[in-house]
Amino acid sequence: MPGIDKNKNGSANYRELQKSEAKEIYPYTSKNNSKRYKYVILSLVVFVAVVWIGVIYTLSPDLSFFAGENETAKPVQLLKENEEMRQMINELQDRNKKLKEEVIVLEEKLSTASLDGEEELFVYKDLVNLKDIDPTIVVELRYATENNFTEQIIYPFELCLLRKSTAEKLAAAQAEVREDGLRLKVWDAYRPLEAQEKLWEVVSDPIYVANPAIGSNHNRGAAVDVTLVDKDGKELVMPTGFDDFSAQASRNYPNIPEEAEKNMNYLTEVMIRNGFTPIHSEWWHYNDEDIQDYNLLDVSFEEFVEQYFSRKP
Repeated sequence: MPGIDKNKNGSANYRELQKSEAKEIYPYTSKNNSKRYKYVILSLVVFVAVVWIGVIYTLSPDLSFFAGENETAKPVQLLKENEEMRQMINELQDRNKKLKEEVIVLEEKLSTASLDGEEELFVYKDLVNLKDIDPTIVVELRYATENNFTEQIIYPFELCLLRKSTAEKLAAAQAEVREDGLRLKVWDAYRPLEAQEKLWEVVSDPIYVANPAIGSNHNRGAAVDVTLVDKDGKELVMPTGFDDFSAQASRNYPNIPEEAEKNMNYLTEVMIRNGFTPIHSEWWHYNDEDIQDYNLLDVSFEEFVEQYFSRKP
């Protein structure tokens, strides 16, 4: 064909011409094409990064690297909030302290208040409800719960009964310890014979539990197991806990810690001054000094309650 050299050199020139024309028509092929892809990818990366930063800034303007002036404002705000919390806590503590003081005042009024003229003190077979004599004495009858050495509920409910004269002596002891900012806590008082039999089944040792055939001074309604608590109701340190059948529970134990011995001796002195006698094997147990005047009783808690609520209105 005219215009085309078909020899070897002519074919080479023709191919060069085709490449030259192709570059003019498709300038982004071969190496130029790879550069184009790099530019596109880089642009996408930058775009995504800008969008991500914008989203983070929109959702979390308080982040430290966006905060600007907030970087210093935020710690200041936290300090302010902490100070407000401290003020609230102090106010609540002050309010709680005032409430406790008001409760103590009310208890004192109750303890000194006379019975209503139309209602006499309820006495049944010489037993009274200790709370009717002095409502400020703390009562925690362990045998009305599982928190005792038998791990069984021995009493059907918590009702602290004592001989009337014994209860009055205990109220006098309570008045004395309250002058020192303390109160008595009663762990046990009158105990029906049925309950005595249950205790004897678990611990048949007359050193710690009286044989029901003979009877306990608790069965007479003239013995109490007591300790001391502070104004917040926390028990003072004593040689042992309640119903500890070890040698440490004895008043004669030689290695009683100093604080426990001091508290035990204080309690003992108060109880003796108000008409009670201690025993050696249990630091918490006190008998009415007139125990010989009282016979054994066998009044169930249910019987006392039934009579208590059957009184004429």
